[in-house]
Amino acid sequence: ALNHLSLGGCDQITDQGIQTLSGFAELAYLNLGADIDHFTDEGMRALGSLTALTHLILDSYIENIDEGIRALSSLTALTHLDIEWGSEISDEGVQALSSLTALNHLSLGGCDQITDQGIQTLSGFAELAYLNLGADIDHFTDEGMRALGSLTALTHLILDSYIENIDEGIRALSSLTALTHLDIEWGSEISDEGVQALSSLTALNHLSL
Repeated sequence: ALNHLSLGGCDQITDQGIQTLSGFAELAYLNLGADIDHFTDEGMRALGSLTALTHLILDSYIENIDEGIRALSSLTALTHLDIEWGSEISDEGVQALSSLTALNHLSLGGCDQITDQGIQTLSGFAELAYLNLGADIDHFTDEGMRALGSLTALTHLILDSYIENIDEGIRALSSLTALTHLDIEWGSEISDEGVQALSSLTALNHLSL
């Protein structure tokens, strides 16, 4: 039985084709990473029946994505979720992911409607080792960064956004001593004081400022 399916780049698929996938009950890996022609919350609802999924890649623009994400709450086996460039995802959509507590890889790169409130929701994902918030997030401040400080399993953190009061926020990252990879590009207010606050992260082998 099919357990791995990659349709990345197959941009002529629509919701109708995605609904067909709901019959693949053994699927553990599904890649829909393409600018799919017409992908809405209807298609995402069909994915909610694929409860064996551990890896799901949805790097497409998805209409009504917050509605669709609610359908993913049944996918409690998910460990890897990419929803990059789903530009309409909001804090409400992030909140709808909160049941996916097994996640260790979450990428929301390009999802620029998220604010501190949504980022604070992420603090409940205790197993996260990889987190990508690489986008010009709408309202990202030191408050959001403080929430990230509880994610002590993180090894990879990508924060390629403009972040208000970033020096204050960076202090909150000092607890992330497992970090090996940190990107804080475009955080234009970072100063020497902010860099000094990174000094406890001695496991880093990749640092991009």
